[in-house]
Amino acid sequence: MLNRHARGFFTALFSPLARWLLKIGVSPDAITIVGTAGVVVGALVFYPLGQLWWGTIFITAFIFSDVIDGIMARMQERGGRWGNFLDSTLDRVADGALFAGLAVWFFTGGANQAIAIAAVLCLVLGMVVSYARAKAEALASTPTWESQNVPRGWFQFWWSPDLPDLDCRAPYCWSPLSCSPQPAW
Repeated sequence: MLNRHARGFFTALFSPLARWLLKIGVSPDAITIVGTAGVVVGALVFYPLGQLWWGTIFITAFIFSDVIDGIMARMQERGGRWGNFLDSTLDRVADGALFAGLAVWFFTGGANQAIAIAAVLCLVLGMVVSYARAKAEALASTPTWESQNVPRGWFQFWWSPDLPDLDCRAPYCWSPLSCSPQPAW
């Protein structure tokens, strides 16, 4: 997520492209799908081969699709539930591909098990956070998530006090990569 200053900058930068894409009939959903496919291909082709630099360059070309699709949806005043669902779901697919590609490389040719394990940990904990949020919402509770600009997968969040019926509250939720305990409430 971009802060308001970065969002303004990127909106101004990519609005002409977004306007042109809409003009030629490209939908925001198509941009979301193509962008995710590019990230997945880059992460699962380049990273396992040890081409971390070129993989990152390739992926960066597709990362901005996540900004462009949002600009396009706002221009069309189409920011509905389907687009939100598709974008969030495919963001998790892209996250998974990135961490999986890194894990494969560092478990094999990169020969650095610590980084490989950290990548797998980020992959798993990123899924846990998404699942916990969905489950809390399904149980009619609202978790409060605080990222404090911590990369996804660090599993650093606080449960809000409105989750008394869930047995998932604990005095501290540990952020495994920073090793700093965070109060749960």
